[in-house]
Amino acid sequence: MSNLDQEEQLRIANEKITVANEKIVTLENDKDDQGKVIKYLQNLAHKVVSKFPELLDEDEDATQE
Repeated sequence: MSNLDQEEQLRIANEKITVANEKIVTLENDKDDQGKVIKYLQNLAHKVVSKFPELLDEDEDATQE
């Protein structure tokens, strides 16, 4: 294998590693964002149910059908 072939393979490998690292960062950021959205929705649901507790009873009945 020539030096040019090895250099080309190394360049391609480095590009793939860079792309993989970018995907990992994106997934980690998405995970953080999803966690924030889930926490917000949980808080919102808690506030709604605390003001309208009868909604919780209706949801429980609907899931038992």
